[in-house]
Amino acid sequence: MEDREPEISGRIEIHGKGYLDFYGDADQVINSILRFLSEIYPAYKVVSDLTINPDLEELARSLKGLVGISDEGLVILNTDLPADTSIMLCLIGAYVSSRMGKLDKETLATEDITRLVGKASKTIRNEIPGLIKKGWVDRVGRGEYRVTTAGIVQFQDQILTGL
Repeated sequence: MEDREPEISGRIEIHGKGYLDFYGDADQVINSILRFLSEIYPAYKVVSDLTINPDLEELARSLKGLVGISDEGLVILNTDLPADTSIMLCLIGAYVSSRMGKLDKETLATEDITRLVGKASKTIRNEIPGLIKKGWVDRVGRGEYRVTTAGIVQFQDQILTGL
């Protein structure tokens, strides 16, 4: 495991328009800066509205009771869910955990997913191609996968709201 992401602090000042003091990890700082710029420059707001950037805090809240993050790593709290849902929970959990500095990478190997969800390895291997076809998961290496931004957004909208 890597140490926590370094904290960033500073100030952005746009003369005659305002300033922003910021402090936090990279994701928090970037979100603050983007919000600040969209308030100062409305044209930027139009472009930023088209940008998909999962809200880490909201995503973590939506995983409550389904995924746990401990010093030992990721834990799936409900293993009675369908295999595709369980795989997505693993990969989204890895994404959130890596952004929080609890895991050193946001990818998981098939064996890790199998262990976390408690389902047969063949079941996991059979489900992943469907998730890739939907655009929810990317294969990043032999037997190594990560969730896509589209996968996070669509899973959150379509599945997490019903769990």
